Amino acid sequence: MKKIVSGLMLVSTLCAAGTVMADDQPVQSSTVFSKYKLTIGGYVKLDYVYDSNQQQPSNYFNLVTPDNGGITPKGSAGDSSTMGIEQTRLWLKVDGPGVMGGTSTALIEGDFFGIPNVVESSPMLRIRQAYGALNWDNGQFLFGQTWELFGGMLANTVDMRSGEGYGTPWNREPMLKVTYDQKFDASNKLSYVVAAVMPQQTGDNSAIMANSGLAGVLGTNWSTLGGLNVTQAPVNTNLPNFEGQLTFTSKAAGSAASYNGALKDLTVMAFGLYGHARYDYTGLGGSIVGEDSYGYGLYASVPVLASQDGKSRANTLNVEGQIYEASNMCWNGGTAAPFTQVGAGQIYGNNMNASHGVTPMKDLGVAAQAIYYPTNKLGLTLGFIDRIAQNKAADFAHVSGALAGGTYIKSDSMIYTNIAYDLNAAVRVAAEYQNVMSTYGNGGVTGVDNIGRLSFYYFF
Repeated sequence: MKKIVSGLMLVSTLCAAGTVMADDQPVQSSTVFSKYKLTIGGYVKLDYVYDSNQQQPSNYFNLVTPDNGGITPKGSAGDSSTMGIEQTRLWLKVDGPGVMGGTSTALIEGDFFGIPNVVESSPMLRIRQAYGALNWDNGQFLFGQTWELFGGMLANTVDMRSGEGYGTPWNREPMLKVTYDQKFDASNKLSYVVAAVMPQQTGDNSAIMANSGLAGVLGTNWSTLGGLNVTQAPVNTNLPNFEGQLTFTSKAAGSAASYNGALKDLTVMAFGLYGHARYDYTGLGGSIVGEDSYGYGLYASVPVLASQDGKSRANTLNVEGQIYEASNMCWNGGTAAPFTQVGAGQIYGNNMNASHGVTPMKDLGVAAQAIYYPTNKLGLTLGFIDRIAQNKAADFAHVSGALAGGTYIKSDSMIYTNIAYDLNAAVRVAAEYQNVMSTYGNGGVTGVDNIGRLSFYYFF
């Protein structure tokens, strides 16, 4: 607690040291000085959310869509409304001394979407990104926590989830990352990026969630369900996950407003991931089972209407699309579960017949969005994303007892549209509509949720 209080006091002191910008200035960062040049930035965000089919166990989580799909049919909870500031951001950037002919930088970024607090108005700070980087004209070496390399598209939603769990997977993990840029001329380059990444199979992607918080939410003791003695199956890996991107970018076609209004050049990317984990089923009379996690995909971002001067977003139109296939990759929303599942909603890893082992969940993800700015201050977005099960129906049948014949997720999809307007350099107002839907196999009832969102930002 003392560390948290001290950290917040430090942040408050640093923020107070920043200078106030004139309203007609572009969004910039206030600067203070530490041992090296230190820049502070972020934004305050207030969300009001109306939810036609409450999915989450508390108002705290109702601020965002469920992180891995699984929209349940409308139940007794009905609709709900909530407000919160958990998506408020704060970051610190450091410009350090030169190194081997290049520069050194660091970033620490956080928000207030940490472990839920009993008091709704007292959210907890959490780390989003924390890394150091050595930078050269043709490459970079990065160590720390930042965005995974699996995927190139973020759904441009006001909702912080940005489509995770519905067809645009993403996550942030500790890693070692190397980038090399092959520059053909002043406008065109090919970037090679590889990373050794924390194997999240040992965390969010655990095979069994017996006696976990999820079981409590569902009102079920998974250790005895269906007569199965489902004890926690230890998961371990002896290697990191390996991820990569091959990206072509070109300034020749100009740039247009993309995610969160930032201008983006023509981009074409191929990406992939491979990892391996061991699941110990000896407690079930089975053996230690090794399973791969893998995926691959393509992404493109095309400035259909380019910025006239490379700075203004006025009259720009950007179209983005992505397709991927993934197996045993639920930690970033790439698949609905690590293994084929039974039961409505987010019930993981129930396919645990000792003589059968496990069957990895395989999903196909497709996504497309268009972002248009009629003026520099006004942005409009329309998008559709979908994650579709690729397993055969028989893959979901290897269960026993009360689990037999259960439903499974066939697809998780989202249609979204939003409008955002910048009142000045600091204040933005945004409104959004999302239709999220999950369809189920084996006679499961389709789950639908209609979400309305009104958000206010203050950038600093």
